[in-house]
Amino acid sequence: MKRLLLEFLGSLGYLLFGSIIELFTIYYLNISFMPFKFFIIAFGFAISFGVIYSLCNLFCEIDINVLFTFVKWLKNNISFYKMVSTIFMQVLGAVEAGLLILLFLPSLIDGLVIGVGDHILFSTDFNTIILTQFVVSFIFTIIYFVIKEKTQSKKVCGLILGICLFILLFISIPFTGGSVNPARGFVSNLFVNLDTLCQLGFYLCSSLAGALFSTIIYHTLFYHHNNVC
Repeated sequence: MKRLLLEFLGSLGYLLFGSIIELFTIYYLNISFMPFKFFIIAFGFAISFGVIYSLCNLFCEIDINVLFTFVKWLKNNISFYKMVSTIFMQVLGAVEAGLLILLFLPSLIDGLVIGVGDHILFSTDFNTIILTQFVVSFIFTIIYFVIKEKTQSKKVCGLILGICLFILLFISIPFTGGSVNPARGFVSNLFVNLDTLCQLGFYLCSSLAGALFSTIIYHTLFYHHNNVC
């Protein structure tokens, strides 16, 4: 129960603080140079994730990110029931973050919509969004595998993942609006309109497909390396 509660609180805190930083950057920072806006938004989500991930993992090993839980199940590290219950709490935390934003910042929540082709921050075609999300999810989960294998320090792990998240968000925001966590879409899309929610399904599938492909590639290479040694 403690682990699931931490998954909920971690997902809520990370996505709420990151989203608030994003909203204030979009609407209140008078910056004409768009890459600098992307930098601030990416940094906001990255620092929120890194700090909350490290703090929560001091009490219990949690993921906060849906992709991490999904690949743990693919690796047979957790049961299907544990994966479903964990992802449910992560998504619930994201939904709660969206509700809080809707209650306290209702006029701004439209700026958080991701996975659609027309956005305040970007304008691109849907195929580009799907491809970008596949690639960043693939890279992030590969990095996760390497970090978990090489270090046992929760603080170091949170720091490195936060830095990687910042880089991937900074690169992907102009194409997707920014997310390397499928739960991120539930922060806003549930409260905007059904059209974006339907598109979000394809967005989520591309994220999970990237994680699946990275698991296959990583373990193929890892298996080959062990056999060679």
